[in-house]
Amino acid sequence: MEFSSFFDFKQKNKASLILGVAALIAGIAALIIFQASKSAEFTKQMIETYRQDIYVTAALIAGIVLCGAGLVFDLKIVKYFGFIAYLFAFLNYIVFEVDYLGSIFSSIDPTEITADFVAMLVLLAAATVLALISGITAAETAAAAKKEA
Repeated sequence: MEFSSFFDFKQKNKASLILGVAALIAGIAALIIFQASKSAEFTKQMIETYRQDIYVTAALIAGIVLCGAGLVFDLKIVKYFGFIAYLFAFLNYIVFEVDYLGSIFSSIDPTEITADFVAMLVLLAAATVLALISGITAAETAAAAKKEA
């Protein structure tokens, strides 16, 4: 594939590209916030007990790599695997913070919802949804290109 045909293809698939880049940026931001927020005392106790943070970190890294690969090689299946990795990270983050959520909702202690928790939920949800929509738009663009040919 020549560079001119590569850029022509990227021009036709612009929506999927923009959504994929947004999912990639949201995933990178979520990884940075997750690594930075692990310094809280409550989180340190959770890490020592469950080690659930490894699953969240690994899934975020896998999602970032798969989203990046999906953008470069424009493979629909890779974009869907990126979605699955982000979904796995989102669900494991909920499991990781289940004791924190329990202490908030049961009013055991005066714990409040923190900004990094909300930011993680928003970024993980955004990365998950954007990766899925990027894969869907790539599939629709590929189907339209096959119809034209």
